[in-house]
Amino acid sequence: WTLRVVSYKNTKENIEKAKTMAKTIQDIAGHDAFIVNTGKEIFICVGEFEESGSAGLLTVQKKLNEFKYQNKRQFEGCYPIRMR
Repeated sequence: WTLRVVSYKNTKENIEKAKTMAKTIQDIAGHDAFIVNTGKEIFICVGEFEESGSAGLLTVQKKLNEFKYQNKRQFEGCYPIRMR
């Protein structure tokens, strides 16, 4: 399992933005952040967890939900997804 934090339309500009954002998110979360490119969209995901309800995942999700970026809670909608 991983946390899907944010998504962008797949453009050159957004790929660069996602790289910068992934670094910021990684620093906040204390777990690896990575970019998943599906073709039309890119997603920033955080961490690798055994279960969707694991304590580690829930702790990271809470940190991201509470973090303010540009004076807004922009990561409140992050949610666990199964990694394939």
